[in-house]
Amino acid sequence: MKVLSRGPVRRGGGRTGPLAPDGPWLWIFSGLLLTALLLRDGLLLFFSATLLLPAILIQLWQDRALDEVSYRRRLIPAHGFPGDQVTLEVEVANAKLLPLPWLSLRDTASAGVTFLSGRVVPSASPRGQELHVLLSLWSYERVRRRYSLRCPGRGCYPFGPVRLEAGDPFGFGQQHRVLEGEDLLVVYPPILPLEELGLPAGRPFGDVPARGFLHPDPARYAGVRDYGPGDPPRRIHWPATARTGRLQSRLLEPSVSRQWVIALNAQTEPGPHWTRLHRRELIDLGATVAGSLAAWVVGGGEAVGLATNGLMARGSGRRAEVPPSRQPGQLAAILEALARLLPFAADPFEGLLEREARLRGSGTRIIAVTAVLSDSSLEAVARLARRRVLAGLVLLDGDLPAPEAAGIPVYRVTAPPDRLHLEADGVNAGLAP
Repeated sequence: MKVLSRGPVRRGGGRTGPLAPDGPWLWIFSGLLLTALLLRDGLLLFFSATLLLPAILIQLWQDRALDEVSYRRRLIPAHGFPGDQVTLEVEVANAKLLPLPWLSLRDTASAGVTFLSGRVVPSASPRGQELHVLLSLWSYERVRRRYSLRCPGRGCYPFGPVRLEAGDPFGFGQQHRVLEGEDLLVVYPPILPLEELGLPAGRPFGDVPARGFLHPDPARYAGVRDYGPGDPPRRIHWPATARTGRLQSRLLEPSVSRQWVIALNAQTEPGPHWTRLHRRELIDLGATVAGSLAAWVVGGGEAVGLATNGLMARGSGRRAEVPPSRQPGQLAAILEALARLLPFAADPFEGLLEREARLRGSGTRIIAVTAVLSDSSLEAVARLARRRVLAGLVLLDGDLPAPEAAGIPVYRVTAPPDRLHLEADGVNAGLAP
């Protein structure tokens, strides 16, 4: 849970109303009291004191209303799939003696998020909506409220900033502050069985290892077996041979295990302007296909990674990629990278394929997922297919002609868009790389 603000008003704060420091009434009441003291007029003294005392209290509320007020926001959980329900929890605390007769909160939320509870009002900000909370806080009181949200389509949805307003009980003036703290709701692409994507179940990309893909490691002893033709003499296990009376050979584990890389092309439009143009539905479809393939590999107990030529939203210019691994949290890391993937390609697809083939080395199978294929991309696909590095090609655009890639399967995605929950409105809206 994040503490967004606590302490006296400084940046972004302000006071408005007739009793603010630049307002006239506090000075007028003080002048009347001074005049009553000079004239020794009891009635005027009573009248001016009756006016000045509430004015001072109102001034105190205007000066100290938001001091020691803390605001926390938490998404439970902070990630989900399209259509999932998550909880937005907000907590406000008044850690001072002065109570707050009223406190108004306006927490900015992305326009794509659907609130199932709470009061939501339009916002002038680009994000489009605000959660409006109105409450009162006694001295040292803490209030926590929860609101249900429905996750929209794949993307990264920010919450914040929040505007706080408080004032005196008579409404003469108020103090306000804008808190810049931000939280993100990360919506993963939906994961579907391969057969629902138009890919055959089982092992659609074959079971032929890449060239030179396993190498015995003498430091990783796995057991013994009977010595057979072709076993080098240095692998003879002499203690086991003496014990059994037959030549025994040591079994060694491979030094390189099989790993998969899902290479997703963020380019969705052909032609010279591919760095600026995109088709939202195709990049969302590609994210779903890539995530579903990663889940299929993880289900088989093998290492998998993600490589794209696109950048991540809120990633400070980082690419949306995850190195191959079989760690327990690998699938979640891949899905988060896909959720943050922006629909813009940073470099050509053929460069991505060649780079992954060079970096990962032997034992790697690359599954290419793309909506467009240029002549240079086709050449790269053919080269990797001949080297037995490319395991298969998945086409996202139904109008894209299927290339003839010798030795690798080529599939076309046929899942209907409504099954994929492709809701593009508001996804990654306004987010820079």
